[in-house]
Amino acid sequence: MSFQLVPAAPAPVLRGTVVEYRAYRFDDPAPPAQPEHPSACVPMIVDLGSGWHVAAPANGHRPVRMGSFVAGMHDAFALVGAAGPALGVQVDLSPVGARRLLGVPMHELVNRAVPLEDLLGAEARSLAERLAEAPGWPERFAILDAALARRVAEAPEVAPEIDWAWRRLVATAGAVPVGELGSSLGWSRKRLAARFRDEIGLTPKTAARVVRFHALLRRLRSDGAATPWADRAAAAGYFDQSHMVRDVRRFAGVTPTELLARFT
Repeated sequence: MSFQLVPAAPAPVLRGTVVEYRAYRFDDPAPPAQPEHPSACVPMIVDLGSGWHVAAPANGHRPVRMGSFVAGMHDAFALVGAAGPALGVQVDLSPVGARRLLGVPMHELVNRAVPLEDLLGAEARSLAERLAEAPGWPERFAILDAALARRVAEAPEVAPEIDWAWRRLVATAGAVPVGELGSSLGWSRKRLAARFRDEIGLTPKTAARVVRFHALLRRLRSDGAATPWADRAAAAGYFDQSHMVRDVRRFAGVTPTELLARFT
């Protein structure tokens, strides 16, 4: 298989909005759809290839053919597979960055994949055309930097309280209690949940579970098969091993042992 993956950092002006660019190309026929775990990012795919089959939780994992799209935050796994030879760029947005760039309440995108054109209109088509005409990846990343920086400059700020609360969740790998977040802001749980739903998509409790699950994934990639599961659960911030098992089944659709096999 001819495969190319090119990561790149966004321009400094996009720091906190764009986490990473990941350009991709593979020329062979598409492999079967693969499970995509819930992410602490909001992926925006600018497709220059054959499109994708996306089976999101909100539609019962029924595959839908899509070109460029945005996937909101998920609290369950999705299935994603290229429809043929693939070429494009994945823009990983922070949730607060996605709220600014896309201009919609993020709960509208939870567990869904939405065509980019439905969110950005003609700008989505124009962006894909300019990327397709660019001679190489550096030029494509520069086009993305300019286009996204322009949208950020024109977008209203996300509430600083939500930005702080999200950063706190990420910094603690989901371990900070939700009540502590609210108390630090002087907000009730109800108010915090409503604002999270609008600007992040998930509730604080569910967002913390997703962030904690990613801490577990990082450990599975790095610590090999010898570490006992109870130790992994404790290190990732789970109350006990059964708590971890429930989240793995929800977020990955498999047992922890089956999940580990994907990384070994």
